[in-house]
Amino acid sequence: MSSDEDLSFNPYKAIAEFTLKEETTNATNFGYEHAINKALDSNLSLTNIDDLLSISGLGPVDSAVTANFWGIRRAGHALAAPLPYENTGMTFFTKPRLKLTDDNILGNILSVLASEDTRSMPRAIRAFLDPYTGGSDTQTVTNLKGMNIRQYKSDLVDPLNPFITILGNNCISMTGFPDSDLNTYTAPEGVFHETWSMADDIVTLFGRYDLNCTFRNMYGDPLGTMIYLWLFYMSAVYVGDIYPYIDSITDNEIDYQTRIYRLVLDPTRTRVLRMFCSGASFPTAANTGANFNYTEGKPLVDESNEYSVNFTCSGAVYYDVRVLKWFNKTVTNFNVNMTDGRRESVYKKIPYEKLQSMDMMGYPRINPENMDLEWWIDPAVYNELIKRGY
Repeated sequence: MSSDEDLSFNPYKAIAEFTLKEETTNATNFGYEHAINKALDSNLSLTNIDDLLSISGLGPVDSAVTANFWGIRRAGHALAAPLPYENTGMTFFTKPRLKLTDDNILGNILSVLASEDTRSMPRAIRAFLDPYTGGSDTQTVTNLKGMNIRQYKSDLVDPLNPFITILGNNCISMTGFPDSDLNTYTAPEGVFHETWSMADDIVTLFGRYDLNCTFRNMYGDPLGTMIYLWLFYMSAVYVGDIYPYIDSITDNEIDYQTRIYRLVLDPTRTRVLRMFCSGASFPTAANTGANFNYTEGKPLVDESNEYSVNFTCSGAVYYDVRVLKWFNKTVTNFNVNMTDGRRESVYKKIPYEKLQSMDMMGYPRINPENMDLEWWIDPAVYNELIKRGY
């Protein structure tokens, strides 16, 4: 086939390319199976396959998508355009800002968080739920205006990471995302029963909905403990037993809320295809009681293997480039070195071939130019991992 001919638009020439001229008198009655078998015997090329698919009405594989946009399908066959091939992606829960200072946690159930062991589960939970006491130096200095707060850093929680990692890493399922729909107005019928309709609503989702999440639990029940203490803190603030940070009060801010991000990725898990984020969200229900179920003759409690949590959310944002900006801004709020202009001089972007071996390491960033999900790591850590064969 000559390079200057596009046989996908000339089925008779395509048939001739297969040296099947004797069978082209009636192209509509062409024996496709026979043609394929005969073409295979003559070292059929990928270009020839596309030509044959064009003849059959399926359309060439290499231009199926563009042809779908350009023209109108007359053939009754299904198109060869590929179906969406997407990875389930990743889920992120931002850290709330509970006030878990000594004066707030002593004298109530929150006192279980008063651990001096930097590698203990209570210390880690405290760092997740309260970035101030958990060691977020930037926020402590800028937002608390010189308040002397004792910090309880955890060796298990990165204070520069804005997300509750044990939630995102162990999320098994999440359902309840609201669909987009519009209410309509229909005018009263006329004499001939004629009427008309129009949109009478906005598609932007500002309302309330619930996300039902299931998490894989771990030994020691860190998820169940964290969620229950989170719920207890909210109820204690509600009745006035404990109080938020002073800047939360003056700014009229609800301190126990999180934001949930969902990124749908491509099969390589390196490019963002779709984005979602909730508005203000917080847990409202959990299957705490199921952990205490008892059945005689059953030595293990299976119910504790998974943990179901209901998050009440206000607002949902789909297909909005601002989600990208909010995500990256959340990262830089906790880690100023991830800002543009500083990131390249402080961190190293993990190359694609090392993403698998260096899993669970680095800080995320969505590249606004190509939607790549990048991961940046301390160069010293990267070099040490390379030495160890990662």
